[in-house]
Amino acid sequence: MSKSVALHICCAICLVAPREELHSKGYKIQGVFFNPNIQPYDEYLKRLYTLKNYIKNNPIKSISSSKYNAFSHLDIYKTTNARRNEFCAKCYELRLRKTAITAKSNKIKHFSTTLLSSPFQDKLMIRELGAKLEREFKLTFIDSNKWEKRHFESKKIIRNSGLHVQKYCGCIYSKMDMKARKSALINAIKSEPKKIS
Repeated sequence: MSKSVALHICCAICLVAPREELHSKGYKIQGVFFNPNIQPYDEYLKRLYTLKNYIKNNPIKSISSSKYNAFSHLDIYKTTNARRNEFCAKCYELRLRKTAITAKSNKIKHFSTTLLSSPFQDKLMIRELGAKLEREFKLTFIDSNKWEKRHFESKKIIRNSGLHVQKYCGCIYSKMDMKARKSALINAIKSEPKKIS
């Protein structure tokens, strides 16, 4: 018997493993591409385009996307006074709540997020929010620790398809993290002792 799940999709890379596992378990996926955190706007469009192209050959039941509104994300930044941990929690909740509302309005009993696929996200925080919204909306939050294990394999699949592979998760903080990792790598390479031949 087929079941349905409202699945928040952050990007095509993170959809690969959840799509395969959920389909193997008989779920039909109602995709929810709601990511006001992605900046700038052209990056948002690239990810949406990539997602739509990926699901042409790897179909899901349907996908909905909201009009891009970076101001809703900016409001979080203001209300948390830019405290990162609070900022991330509110951002996760914004997207998971939208997914739970989508599930409820479509009489879908299950919801989840592809954020669980990314090694760069706070899984504990996401799972706590999932449990909170599960109780609030009387839904079932689908969790899997298998998705993250396939992250880099999934990235390769998207790259080999000739589609856009992003370099950061989406928000300004994640972009700064990416630059810091890149800088640390460059410094590590420069500081390696040179071999004398």
